[in-house]
Amino acid sequence: TGLSIKGATTIEFGKPDMGKMVFANHPEAGLEMPARIYVYDRADGKTVISYYKSNFAKYDKSFEMIDKMMEMAFAEITNAAK
Repeated sequence: TGLSIKGATTIEFGKPDMGKMVFANHPEAGLEMPARIYVYDRADGKTVISYYKSNFAKYDKSFEMIDKMMEMAFAEITNAAK
């Protein structure tokens, strides 16, 4: 669309091997990966980091470990930005 929002960035990340494991049997999980972190500046000058917590376990309970690994990755990335 050509839209550029000053002070806003989307960061996408994921692990291809994890994606293969999930998508092989649950292609509907495509909304979960790649994971996205959205960083933007508010009008008051404060920078905000936001993301949706992944929920692969809703597709298959055996994926709970993937959710934990993704949460650790989100924490590592967002803590490094502080």
